[in-house]
This record gives sequence, structure tokens and C-alpha cells, in this order.
Amino acid sequence: MTSKDELETLIARVSMGDRAAFEKLYGQTSPKLFAVCLRVLHEPGLAEDVLQSVYCKVWQGAGQYRANGFSPMAWLITLAREAAVDHLKQHGSPAKPAVTDFPDRLSFDSEALAMASSEAQALAYCMKSLPPEHGAMMKAAYLDGVDYSDIARIDGVSPETARGWIRSSLLQLRDCLS
Repeated sequence: MTSKDELETLIARVSMGDRAAFEKLYGQTSPKLFAVCLRVLHEPGLAEDVLQSVYCKVWQGAGQYRANGFSPMAWLITLAREAAVDHLKQHGSPAKPAVTDFPDRLSFDSEALAMASSEAQALAYCMKSLPPEHGAMMKAAYLDGVDYSDIARIDGVSPETARGWIRSSLLQLRDCLS
């Protein structure tokens, strides 16, 4: 698993045009970002296309990343999620595939699976600490790709309120996970 410092170093090197750093960054982060895109888009081919556009943005905009207390992985995940949601807004929602539609090339070693399981357990624990309506908003926004204005409409609050609750929940999760 790549550390926050290592990812920040790779992003800094990418901002200077270092192709080897970009290749390493891609190799270490693309499975997770592909999963984010796939979770929103539900179609492997679309997820791959959006993922490619995300890495084009990373190559071109790595200099815009600034270490500000948030993890570089959170920045990358946000880029992937936003790109996938934007694709849905522009092209509509594809049908959800069967589980067997996932690409065969996605394989993870046992260490990566154990780490992912540990991270998932920690996240599940921290999600339980959120008020239920905030947890539901977080799941809708970050797992289902629902846009803030739709979340606000569904929950009967203003978009600013929904955005504020999601932001405070993100901060609470960050504190819990650190």
C-alpha cells in the first residue's frame, strides 16, 4: 500500500512532467479509481474511458494538487467521482450490469485484499458514528454518484445544507480514520 507521503511525492513529480512517476502513480491508484468509476457508471467500458480522462486531468493538473491535510488519494477519488458523475449528466445512466460483467483483468493479491478489507472495516466503523441521515447522504454522493442538488431535494433540505452536512461528515470521517 502506498503511503500519503509517497503519493504526494509522485504527484509533485508528475507536475514536473516525470513520466516514470506518472506510470507508478497510475499503477498504484488505478484499481481504486476504476472501482470508483465503475460504482457510479455500472459499465466497465465506460468506467475505463472515464478513468483515462481522469488520468489525463491528473497529468495536466498535478500542479494544482496541494497538500492541505487531505490525502492525495481523496483528491484522486474526488476527480474520478466527479468525472463519472459528469459523464452520467451528459450521457444518461447505463443499465446496471450483472456481477459477471466485471473485467477479468482485475486481480488483486492477498495482501491488497487484506488491506482493502481492513480499510473497509475501519470505514464501516466510522460511518456508524455519523448521524444516519448524514451517512445516507455520504453513501448517495460517493457510492451512488447522486449529485448534491438531488440529495437535497430527496432529503428536503437546501443544497447548501446538504453540501455542509456532507462536508462536515467528510471531516468527521477523516478524523475517525486518522
